[in-house]
Amino acid sequence: MLDDDLLALFLASFYGYGNLAAPIWFIGMDEPGNNTLAHISQRLQTWEERGATPLEDLAGFHQAIGSTRFFDETAVPHPTWSRLIRVLLASQGQPCDAADLLRYQVQQLARNGGGSCLMELLPLLSTRKWLYATHSHLPQLQSRAICQRTLAPPRGHRLHAMLQHYQPRQVVFYGKSHRRHWLRIAGQANWQSSADGFEYAGNAHTQFVITHHPAARGLHDDYFHKVGEHLAAHTPAIAPKAPRRR
Repeated sequence: MLDDDLLALFLASFYGYGNLAAPIWFIGMDEPGNNTLAHISQRLQTWEERGATPLEDLAGFHQAIGSTRFFDETAVPHPTWSRLIRVLLASQGQPCDAADLLRYQVQQLARNGGGSCLMELLPLLSTRKWLYATHSHLPQLQSRAICQRTLAPPRGHRLHAMLQHYQPRQVVFYGKSHRRHWLRIAGQANWQSSADGFEYAGNAHTQFVITHHPAARGLHDDYFHKVGEHLAAHTPAIAPKAPRRR
């Protein structure tokens, strides 16, 4: 069985990886993962041992649980992260070839104190088989549907509060099937649809986009490059700081 006290804390407190002060945030529904009880338990225990923080260091955490294939000297591209990185680099006018994407993944993606934030509306691994119902007594985990219905509203409210407080310059919501959640988190009206198949809205501080999930079938890298180019063209300028009075 899983430790229900630790699991409840994780559900309430863990939001993903990276730096809340970063200029760009990526927000998805949940994190795909290994469907074994041992793996889930290890993640919970490692998170507790490392301080039970709201955001972890992406590479550091995965290395701590022995999942190094995306960060070591023989790293391979992550199918979701690599396309999010393409958005980020394109938004900054940087080269986006395969070597650039992999280098950013290994060295910079969602690091503590770094330039990107990678968060999930739901904190649990999206396992192929829902193991939590048989290995936890928490009522909110008795089915995948109950979990989403119970956890998405309060966590979405918390993500909205984080956005209001930190005001990142760019926010990318990915997974268009979860659009209703993204609209509530962003709190923006007057969304528009681009000719390239993504939606966008913005305010004086932040440009928001809603994209297809990077792992969705039939998508090409060019789609994510165009999302990045849109962000580059529409992100609000950083307001100059007022001079200090002497």
